[in-house]
Amino acid sequence: MLDARRDVIGVAEVNPANLSAARLRPLLKNIPLTDATALIGLHNQPRLSPHPSLNDHATTKRLARVANELGVEFVDHLVFSKGRLFSVGNCK
Repeated sequence: MLDARRDVIGVAEVNPANLSAARLRPLLKNIPLTDATALIGLHNQPRLSPHPSLNDHATTKRLARVANELGVEFVDHLVFSKGRLFSVGNCK
């Protein structure tokens, strides 16, 4: 969770194996209480390549939908692997 200056003001840890929009809402419901204005998703990729999987793209859509429902900007979903970074949000 980020504030208006894009400083990190909160973190919600989610198990990606059980990630669905319904499971995200309760975890992120405190966003309005933190004065967060934006949200970034990020995770490490156990595979060698940081390129996003189909599941990563689906998760990005879920994060964006839930952020929109909560009235905050969804900035990006970042994948880290082997010292590399990939932006799922910028992948078309």
